[in-house]
Amino acid sequence: MGVEIEAKMKLDDPSAVLLILSSSNAPPPVEHREINTFLDTPERSLTSSDRGLRIRADRLVATGGDQVIITYKGPRQPGPLKTRQEVELHADSDTDAAALLACLGYRPTLRFEKHRTAFAFMRCAIDIDRLPLLGGFIEIEGPDEPSVLAARAALGLSDVPLIADSYAVLLIRHLQHNGIESRDIRLSAV
Repeated sequence: MGVEIEAKMKLDDPSAVLLILSSSNAPPPVEHREINTFLDTPERSLTSSDRGLRIRADRLVATGGDQVIITYKGPRQPGPLKTRQEVELHADSDTDAAALLACLGYRPTLRFEKHRTAFAFMRCAIDIDRLPLLGGFIEIEGPDEPSVLAARAALGLSDVPLIADSYAVLLIRHLQHNGIESRDIRLSAV
């Protein structure tokens, strides 16, 4: 059982960050194409208690290698960064994972694609994400708050506002605001 410690920020133009990352001694980035399916009970018991359940089908763009990860996220803890309990396990397929969770009463509530470019930098995972309808973001996840804040500063992002909400919450809010009924969101272009 782990703890996710993360800073998330809006980042539509990642060119300055990419320049810093490319000039560091970081390993080459890894491109991912993810399909994220969020689940909840019909009563929305997870969402109403600030918890989340996700099935992620993750394809490595360069190799075509796939993995499926079931993730539970607990309620956010107080503090400047998004900190929450995170439990993950691997499954053989997203269909098998969904079938198992359906037997436990969980149903899909939102499904969306995401393109992720993943870097390692200063003891942190740096993810530059592109989402449908929302655009670009950066996430900095690390072992502790000082590491995350140091990487954020080194990337020149200290003044960029932090976003506490998950991508699922941001997408649902966008869909509701714009009167869009679909809960299966695909990237039109990356």
